[in-house]
Amino acid sequence: MGTDYWKQDVDHFRSESDQDTGRERIIFNGIDSSLDRENRLNQKVRPVPFQGINFPEREFYEKVSFDQSETVNPNWLMPILMNSANKSPQEIETLIDGHLYNVINNLVISCTDVDYFPVFKIPSVLIAIRMMLSKINEFDSETIINVNHLVRKGIIEQEDKSDNNPLMDLYRGIAVEINRDKIKQVLGINMRGHSQYEITPRAAMYICMSRYSAFDRSYITNVMRLNSTLASFSNSNLIFNEQILIDIYEILFDVLTPLVLGTMFDTDIYKPGVGEDEVPEARIESASLQVNAVLSILDAQTIPVIENILVTYNDRFYAQRAGDINNIRASMRSLSPADYPNLSKVVDSLCQRGCFIP
Repeated sequence: MGTDYWKQDVDHFRSESDQDTGRERIIFNGIDSSLDRENRLNQKVRPVPFQGINFPEREFYEKVSFDQSETVNPNWLMPILMNSANKSPQEIETLIDGHLYNVINNLVISCTDVDYFPVFKIPSVLIAIRMMLSKINEFDSETIINVNHLVRKGIIEQEDKSDNNPLMDLYRGIAVEINRDKIKQVLGINMRGHSQYEITPRAAMYICMSRYSAFDRSYITNVMRLNSTLASFSNSNLIFNEQILIDIYEILFDVLTPLVLGTMFDTDIYKPGVGEDEVPEARIESASLQVNAVLSILDAQTIPVIENILVTYNDRFYAQRAGDINNIRASMRSLSPADYPNLSKVVDSLCQRGCFIP
């Protein structure tokens, strides 16, 4: 696969235009499967290079056959839903049957002025939406992002995020329905025996929800949200090793440039959270493993691919991070050639040509 193929993807992320062709396709095989488990856990991860296989963008998405022949008029339907607390889930399902797509859109659009979002806090409405989602076989990408966006917003607005809050269970139930295909794939990582820690169904749900929750065509916001979720698991002493992170990235991304940019530029992960005086060591460790995983993936690519991505990375560093080394997670100039031979070679080559990679 020639350099020009990958150049299209680099141009996409420079202009942030919405091009759906010519993007990088991430295909990992992980480390040598012939090694025994103990050696695999101790060996430096070496993902294989992209193969450039042109499988369809997000191949598991297919359009949902929502009835969009009639546009829901919020002047009559949404106010009814706003006052539907006393209606049963079955009554609400009957009310919005055939209009689920439009109702979700109305809820998303109103998120900016919170006109109708309270509808998404009514238990019977949430139950009805989950019931309706459970009857749909496959979802298009827009619906997945819209629903995850609503669920994430609903969870964030809950002061009580414990299992004692019934709304939390309803939100999680909707997230399970809308992300069920990807959740199954993420849980499948447990069968590979890469870690003593098992990805729980709830963790898989949060992983998928955060990945597909932002309306960001460059995917960078989704990368940052995913990494933040992965790091937050350290609060429960759940830290995934480098290989598991690579497996997760493999399943959830089919382009590499945003994964590099979104990971390396996200330094907020090192800032204390609400009620914290300092960042827990476990979260710092988790964030460092994310960097290792992404750099290992990058190092496994061909030299032209690495170079194109690093040029984009360098441009964004000076344009969006003011050339401040404190605004990135790690310096690529200090990488060990033994651990990252291809990446180190490209960094040195670019620096010799006047492109000083941070």
